[in-house]
Amino acid sequence: MGLLNIVVKDHRKKHYSRMHDLREEVELLICENINKMNKIEEMYLQSIQSIDRRTEMTELDKDGWSEDRGLYDRLVFEYQEKTGELMQRWKKN
Repeated sequence: MGLLNIVVKDHRKKHYSRMHDLREEVELLICENINKMNKIEEMYLQSIQSIDRRTEMTELDKDGWSEDRGLYDRLVFEYQEKTGELMQRWKKN
């Protein structure tokens, strides 16, 4: 019976250690992505403000705005995708 208790305790210790590592990974990823999203959102809002100041956009303005919007959308998608993957791994463990 003593050996079984040792095995169970060791298994729990490994499981909790793995959960702790995953929690840290999720928190780090979320912080990194929030910082990236804030920077991209700032760029995106600056683009919108510059567009709002003018009544007509040149083709160059349209291209710049589209690139900023695309970058922002892609970052949001990547954030959601990576967070979703980590949450799935978290649930499995």
